[in-house]
Amino acid sequence: MQDDTIWKKQTHVEIHVVGKNDDAKHPELSIAFCEQALAEARKTGDRLAEGSCLLDLGRASFFSGQIENGIKQYDQAIIIFREIGERASEAKALDRLGNMLGNFGQNEMAIVYHGRSLTILRETGDRLGEGNCLC
Repeated sequence: MQDDTIWKKQTHVEIHVVGKNDDAKHPELSIAFCEQALAEARKTGDRLAEGSCLLDLGRASFFSGQIENGIKQYDQAIIIFREIGERASEAKALDRLGNMLGNFGQNEMAIVYHGRSLTILRETGDRLGEGNCLC
């Protein structure tokens, strides 16, 4: 018999993957899937999955034109990653937010977020991440 917790996490992942594949073409559909996945992650107490869902929800929000919502969701993900000590995920979230802000013309804010990501990447010795962040 399958453990209920594992099934819930698998369901969350399936919803999450389906949702993030279409955010540029169909952001509203992606938002709906990401919100379902986020609810599952919160139900199971999976903080890492919660942060990942918030990243994808933020991305979908940006594509739907809800820029302030997107920023809020990215910031929530960053806080979660910081709280659980996921420095690599925190750096990734900061970098992604910088990319999104840059794409929407908020270049000064983008530079700030990229700088914060770069600091973490250097502190953790992630040379590949550092190189990618500098590109």
